[in-house]
Amino acid sequence: RLDVSMLDVQVFGVIDIQVLAAGTLFTGRTIEPITTAKDPYQNIDFGVPFTKRPTALIYDYKAKISDENWVWYAKGMAKPKKQQGIHDEAEAYVYLQHRWEDEKGNVHAVRVGTGYERITKSQPTWVNDHRLPIHYGDITSEPWYQPYMGYNKNMRTMNSKGKIVPIQEEGWDGTLTPTHIVIMLTAGKCEAFVGYDGNVLWVDNVRLAY
Repeated sequence: RLDVSMLDVQVFGVIDIQVLAAGTLFTGRTIEPITTAKDPYQNIDFGVPFTKRPTALIYDYKAKISDENWVWYAKGMAKPKKQQGIHDEAEAYVYLQHRWEDEKGNVHAVRVGTGYERITKSQPTWVNDHRLPIHYGDITSEPWYQPYMGYNKNMRTMNSKGKIVPIQEEGWDGTLTPTHIVIMLTAGKCEAFVGYDGNVLWVDNVRLAY
């Protein structure tokens, strides 16, 4: 069960703040300790080494998605406030990437395969064996393509020097052998600390198909 929830957090044991957090499962790791909310992605190492070519991500799910067209903006620096005109939704995506590191420690990537979908409505009963296809190569000309399926500028990884750096996606090539896979299942589509308090995504039996 992955919840979007408003959390009360105490900083340095003294300052009480409120932040909005979306429950998320992902391949990778969080680097502890987290000492600031300024850049929420600087402590996340996205993805794991992976060289295969699956055809789909399969999972069971049900969801509680609000019909409201507003979200909380709660980054802890001020009192939470509402942002109108945004409908928060759950989402699932898979990136297959071919990554490499240059001599300065920068990490570059070409997108090999992509699977991406948003769960926009409540689904009160379990949907079993739901299939998210993985498409290889450049998907930007496909009729179903949406801008959020493109390069992900929030992703970071730990380089060979032990430093968390951005993953600089720079192209599409379905013929390359992947070096990493990123799988993300999350109750909210918005940026960190933004979303609708109360959305829920349940997931089970997550696996890859070949």
